[in-house]
This record gives sequence, C-alpha cells and structure tokens, in this order.
Amino acid sequence: VSREHARITETAGVWWLEDLNSRHGCRVNGVPLERHPLKWGDRISIGGRVLLLFTHRDKLEERFAQSQKMESLGRLAGGIAHDFNKLLGTMVANMSFVADLPADTTVSSDAVQDALHDAQRAAEHASRLTRQLLGFARSKREVREPGEIELAIKEAARLVERAAGRKGDVQLNLQDELWVRADPTELHQIFSNLIFNAFDAMPEGKVHVLLRRAVAADERYFDEVQPGRHLVVEVTDEGVGMDEATARRALEPFFTTKSSGRGTGLGLSLVYGLVRTYGGELHLDSKLDRGTSVRLMIPVHMPPEEELQTGATGETPAGLNVLVLDDDPMMRAAPCRLLEHLGCVA
Repeated sequence: VSREHARITETAGVWWLEDLNSRHGCRVNGVPLERHPLKWGDRISIGGRVLLLFTHRDKLEERFAQSQKMESLGRLAGGIAHDFNKLLGTMVANMSFVADLPADTTVSSDAVQDALHDAQRAAEHASRLTRQLLGFARSKREVREPGEIELAIKEAARLVERAAGRKGDVQLNLQDELWVRADPTELHQIFSNLIFNAFDAMPEGKVHVLLRRAVAADERYFDEVQPGRHLVVEVTDEGVGMDEATARRALEPFFTTKSSGRGTGLGLSLVYGLVRTYGGELHLDSKLDRGTSVRLMIPVHMPPEEELQTGATGETPAGLNVLVLDDDPMMRAAPCRLLEHLGCVA
C-alpha cells in the first residue's frame, strides 16, 4: 500500500503487523493497533480504506488439487495402457499367426496379407497415440509447409473409416484449392481425432465434413474472422450430444465422456491447441440428443508457385552406405532390413 503506512514481517514463524505512525493508523479486525501478531483470517485496514485478508493456501485445498492432478494422470495412464495393450496384442497375434503358417505359404496369400495389414494398421494407431502425447510434451513444433487442406481431410477420413469399419459413413463437402501452412502429421491428427470422436458419439449415422471459405456470417462463431483470409472446417455428427456443463469442459486435457479405458481425453484438447498455434479458433456447439458440431477457423495460405514443387524424384537411394545407430538390436534390425531391401548397405 505504502512503505509509510505499515509493515508486515515474519519472525520465528510469527507474522507481525507494525504501524509506521501512519496518519489514520492500522486496524486489525476493526481494532486500532500499533504492533500486533497476525493470525490466519485477520482483516487488516490501513488508512481507513484498504482491507487486506491475511490468509494462506489451505492445506486441504492443496491436497484436493494434488488429488485432482493424480486422478487426471491415473485416467490418462489407464486409457493409454489399455489402448497400447490392445494395439500390441493385435500386432503380436498377427505376427504369431504368420510365423506359425506352413513353410510353403507364400507372402502374397490372402491369409498373410490380411494379417500383415491388420498388424500395420495397429502400429499406425499406436504411432498416432504417441504423437498425441508428444504434441503436449514438446515445445518445438514440426516444420510447417504449405499444403492443400482438402487432401489432408480426405486422407484422414479414408483411414478413419477403414479403421472403424464404417466405409461410406463420412460425407465430404470440400471446396478445393484452399491451402494452409501446417505440418501434415498435425493436420492428420486434427481431422482424424474429430472424425473418430464423431464416430464414437453415435453407433450409427453419418459424419458430415464441410470445408469452405469463411463468410461474414461466421462472425457469430469466431472473433476477427476475415472472409478472404480464413477458411472454415465443420465436422458434424448425429450422435448423443452433450449438455451445457459437459460441453464447457470438452476442451480440457484428460477430460473424456467415454467409458473407462476407451479414451484418454487428449484428442479434442490437442486439436484445440494445434488450431490455436496456427492462429485459428475452435467453436464447439453441442445439444443433448441432437449431435455435436466442431467448427475450425484457420488462416488461408497462398503459396508462391515455386513452393508448390515437391522436389521428390521418386528414385531409390541404392548404393549408399548407411550407418544405423541404436542401443537396441531389435530397433536396429527393422530399418536395416528396409534399407537393404532398397539396395543400400546398412
């Protein structure tokens, strides 16, 4: 308040209020005092105007906050462990099946191809889950380059449909030639998470994905929307929806409406975080028993013609000597096989 009014000091675990001969004096709980030991909950008035509450963080409150934190971590760990166990179990089962096939079985046989396809799909899901966790942990983002957002949405929809076994349940209405500056992996995470969430919200029905340029009417959802410089993506489902209280928490990390072991609560919060790093916004609209709509507004990027060149030649790096370093022999073996298959010496 002022160095000329009062001083609060701590001596041997006791806090003292000392009046510095101020004009109107100091009061503790309404009583004028020159020097007084303070207790938690004392009300201090200085100069007849200022009211200070002498308090501290309640230990019960600290324990409650810690309990909430541990509950969130436990829910996260439980969900991740369950998901990884399923994915690893799928991979192990399919690899064991292939290993036990008769010696004369060809790689091109339907049985082998189906098993390999399922194992690869499980590995891709595990990789996606790992990227979600790294998206929260890392402070440095991947290199972002211009890309056509329509292609990213189509690829995510195709992979999610195949993984969920619901081919044709994603209805796309996409305006073409809309570019953004983004990391392709991050874009895949955004749209695959939104479509997966929509599928989980309804046992049957269609997910509608709309991509268009922003219009003036979008101002009711977003701040500072610019029709010529922003695009809007809408992902809408016909599912159970959320009540107002649940919708308010939907973007919180670790919060999930899915049953135990089915979700980590990272998906939507990750989407929100990535969209914000792009300079965009997210708006969620959900009504109980009427479905949910997630709208994204992202700045449009118009790349120069030279940036549109991918530079990829499609040539195989045959004849190269490649040094593979890892302290785990199993982790070294897989890339070495692939490199040798491409004609390299690993």
